[in-house]
Amino acid sequence: MANGKVESLIEYLGNNFEMVVIDTSPAALVTDAYILSGLCDATLYVIRHGYTPKLLVKRLDENNQINPINNPAIIFNGLKTRGIFKTNYGYGKSYMYGDKYYGYGGAKSKKEKKSA
Repeated sequence: MANGKVESLIEYLGNNFEMVVIDTSPAALVTDAYILSGLCDATLYVIRHGYTPKLLVKRLDENNQINPINNPAIIFNGLKTRGIFKTNYGYGKSYMYGDKYYGYGGAKSKKEKKSA
């Protein structure tokens, strides 16, 4: 990154594409993400529920106070839903909207299930 080629590449990509996503190693473990964040319009942290240690999340916050990054945001994934918002939606499965089932992979509607 010290020779300027990465900066030139990011500038070229930014001028020729609507959106460029750069995936780096974890920001709390190495400095690459902080170096590249200066070249980006926004920085997204992906934090997985039940997997990413709280200590690393705290460290990200501490590092951001010392060395601020551009437009930090968090994507919180892997969250397990509970209660009325729990659904069975997923790839290769059926899902329900109102009183009808939709999907693929052999899913049947409620009517077909009742008559079977």
